[in-house]
Amino acid sequence: MSRLKRLTVSYDLLLGLFRGEHSSKWRVIKDEVPPDAVVTKIENVWPSCLELTIESKTFPDLSGGVTIPSLQPELEKLE
Repeated sequence: MSRLKRLTVSYDLLLGLFRGEHSSKWRVIKDEVPPDAVVTKIENVWPSCLELTIESKTFPDLSGGVTIPSLQPELEKLE
């Protein structure tokens, strides 16, 4: 059994993060990546995103053949 979720990240978001554009302006308020999360796979997905498959003990155990659910963090802009 596995405890996996998928997280899709745009190239623009990644570039902005490393330019310092996002780090102090947003916080995750829902569906955050757990502290014990480990990236098990990275794929390039169309048109310009990376999809990370991450594993965490906090995710529900998946049965074989089940589609890996998406992790969809909700962000809040800080004033």
